[in-house]
Amino acid sequence: YMMGNQDNWSDIKIGKGWHILIIDDEVPVRQSLAQYLRWDGYQVSLARSGHEALSMLLTQTQPDLIVLDIVLSELGGFSLAYEIRKRTDVPIMVLSSITDVSTKVEALVEFAQDYVTKPFHEEEVGTRIRRILAMRLQGRTHRFHTGSRNGNCYRLSRHALRTGAATSPYGHRCHRSNR
Repeated sequence: YMMGNQDNWSDIKIGKGWHILIIDDEVPVRQSLAQYLRWDGYQVSLARSGHEALSMLLTQTQPDLIVLDIVLSELGGFSLAYEIRKRTDVPIMVLSSITDVSTKVEALVEFAQDYVTKPFHEEEVGTRIRRILAMRLQGRTHRFHTGSRNGNCYRLSRHALRTGAATSPYGHRCHRSNR
């Protein structure tokens, strides 16, 4: 990658070496997004089910970002995301046909760095991926841990950070940690 202005994520040129895992059971979605991302210089792996994705995460090089459809036929996307979070803190971008606000909010609070609804434009998804990866490079992605003994992670909203409302969705006190 090449970096321009440190404060402008759009100046970061993402190229060879960045690995994206797309998990979606719709063949046309997987293929069109993969083709666009490969054209943009990414290495792309494809999984058509949650079980296939988990197997890939255990046996292959860890991706730099996961694009996840939360409507999967075998293992639901939320269950899969929780399994992924047990193994890694790789950024997750949800790509889903679910437009319900409460589902979006739940995904963003629990595990996702971004949420894009279908139908989508590849250029928008590519831009959002660059933003997530740029923020990760610049150390601006944070995880928030509860004060409880089990150490569950929660990603708090920007509003919560600005206002100091440092509690998890379950009412636990949280502290900020850079990861």
